[in-house]
Amino acid sequence: MRTADHQRIIAELDALLAQLMHLMQRFETTGYNMAMKADYISLHELQARIIEQRQGHLGAMAVAHSPALALPCPPKATH
Repeated sequence: MRTADHQRIIAELDALLAQLMHLMQRFETTGYNMAMKADYISLHELQARIIEQRQGHLGAMAVAHSPALALPCPPKATH
């Protein structure tokens, strides 16, 4: 994947997170976070998955820009 692809996906995930945060605030404001607790918990789980995917794309971009991050340094030989 190219950096531009990662950036586009991150932007889409950011937009999704913003919409999700708005929905979660509406749940809290109206009290549905208590009345529909399972749905509210599902929203938090979705938020965690989105953040995890976002971090994955950020990490992939970091590795692409700094290949040294992709491979651990081999141990030094001590003879």
